[in-house]
Amino acid sequence: MKPALITLALALAALSLAACAGGAGNPAAPGDPAIPPFVAVSAGGDHTCGLRANGVVVCKGRLDSPAPDNTFASITGGGGGDYDRACGLHENGKISCWGDPWEEPGDERFDSLISGHDHICGLRADGVAICWGDLEPPPEGERFAVISGGHDYACGLRADDSAVCWGEAQSPPPPDERLKSISAGGGWLDGYRGYICGLRENGSAICWQGDSANLVPQEVADERFTAISAGWEYACGLREDGAAVCWGNDSGGLTSPPADERFTAISAADSHACGLRADGVIVCWGDDRYGQSYPPLR
Repeated sequence: MKPALITLALALAALSLAACAGGAGNPAAPGDPAIPPFVAVSAGGDHTCGLRANGVVVCKGRLDSPAPDNTFASITGGGGGDYDRACGLHENGKISCWGDPWEEPGDERFDSLISGHDHICGLRADGVAICWGDLEPPPEGERFAVISGGHDYACGLRADDSAVCWGEAQSPPPPDERLKSISAGGGWLDGYRGYICGLRENGSAICWQGDSANLVPQEVADERFTAISAGWEYACGLREDGAAVCWGNDSGGLTSPPADERFTAISAADSHACGLRADGVIVCWGDDRYGQSYPPLR
């Protein structure tokens, strides 16, 4: 049965957020101007995390420990299956992780951070990607402008917009494609890994997995997107008007985002996806076994 967007009483939403705010608390009611809006969202494994304008992280779902009581410049959610963890990048380029126990990379400083099922990669200012956890090192000598983490693989875009992927059971990117963004999806079942998707310069989407060269149906191929996020056997894109379009496996309503919502950012995990509205509210759809999707984060 496809889930419907659920609106709960504001008091109930406040209690839900206070339980997972990582020590920051939510003393005021949602919608109170004292609470900064969310400016970023990351869906990972069986949890959802949002980053407020003041750098405070709020998470809900299956995380064994709350977010640290300090501030971040960006966040990334990972894990799935038996693992759930999230990490944040501080203004000084150092990272902190929470959830399932995780070893952090010492004194390294990063410009961006991504998380997969059982690995994390950071991108340094010189374009070098450093990964730790259950993932082989990136190809030696490569420099990237952006990276993305999947189940047991990761991908990056070079300065010439060509794509490189590494790790287990990942599919090589189409050699002649040039992409302005890339997203490696998570999830694994019966040998199938998540989608890997990218956006061409004109905003059209391309996805691949296994022996499938392009997993974008014709009705989606004609769309133009400003952002794309890949999950396990599905993907979602944002149209210029902010509407979410999803395709692939519709288990639990994954490819049925709320039609009347408009978003500025989108994030797809194994079995749920989330969008960030312009008013700073995070709306999710899909699996909700651990409370990762409902009610909206405000």
